[in-house]
Amino acid sequence: MSSSVRIIDTLKRELKARGYTYRALAGKLGLSESAVKNMFASANFSLRRLDEICDVLELDIGDLVDLGKAQEQRIEQLSEEQ
Repeated sequence: MSSSVRIIDTLKRELKARGYTYRALAGKLGLSESAVKNMFASANFSLRRLDEICDVLELDIGDLVDLGKAQEQRIEQLSEEQ
């Protein structure tokens, strides 16, 4: 999995875990809900926008990368039976 896909998947997971909808995130960023949906669907984020989303989640971009790596490692540790 590429780093950008892992970061976006982690963003989605963190938004959901913290109870943020695309509409709520859009309100925090001063964007329309459709703009946020399009951003995630196209996987097209500027670094500035990524930083703004991390601020909403109270995360550092480095933390986001670490969370993504940790999730990927957990998946790799499953046995064949699982």
